[in-house]
Amino acid sequence: MRVTVDTNVLVSALGWNGAEAAIIEMVLESELELCLSAQILSEFYRVIKYPTSIKTV
Repeated sequence: MRVTVDTNVLVSALGWNGAEAAIIEMVLESELELCLSAQILSEFYRVIKYPTSIKTV
């Protein structure tokens, strides 16, 4: 199954063991196929550079 997640899910998956992390774990175990746009990746890279993102992750 293919899934698309937004930036919030990607950031949350880095810092918590909730549903977001479970989705990424399923991607890593090849149970799901992650489909991301260039815009989502760009936003993710921009957001994780924020000082507050680093504190929570």
